Amino acid sequence: MHFFAFFIPVGILLFPRNVILLLLLYLFLVAIFVEISRRKIVWFKCVFEKYLGSMLKNEESKNLSITGATYLLFSALLVTLLFEKEIAAVSLFFLSIGDSVAGIAGAKFGRHYITQKKTLEGSLAMFVSCLFIMFFVHNLSFAVKILLSLIGTLVEAVDLPVDDNLLIPISVATTMWFFKQL
Repeated sequence: MHFFAFFIPVGILLFPRNVILLLLLYLFLVAIFVEISRRKIVWFKCVFEKYLGSMLKNEESKNLSITGATYLLFSALLVTLLFEKEIAAVSLFFLSIGDSVAGIAGAKFGRHYITQKKTLEGSLAMFVSCLFIMFFVHNLSFAVKILLSLIGTLVEAVDLPVDDNLLIPISVATTMWFFKQL
């Protein structure tokens, strides 16, 4: 899922803001329709589970909680609406690249758990990938780049009741905006 999310910040950088906002709004409304339909329409739930069920986290499947994809689209819409292009794109690259790398590294190399589900190895991979992303941002000090990478990593690493697909972009974008104001 996060791999496809990579195209959202790329689109933010390449296309006019109003086009991206309309596309994200459309995709978010489709996601809301899917969320409602998989709860209320039996045949839709069966088709959804058959073709997309393997992509869901256990709690999304068992509890029918909102999917990470819906949170991702909402956060993308929100940061694109509230922040300038560069800030929105960076925050969504943190999510699409950093969170993916953390998950892969944690699953493959993770041995030291820092929470019930998150590993030190996954968090280190997230931090390094976020710091790499920050090398493409030229108007912030290295200390702020490290801080932003650390914030994205900490938000991903901590098990919070709100999905990290929502929290990573919002926390990174808000912090980046703050430091750009200085």
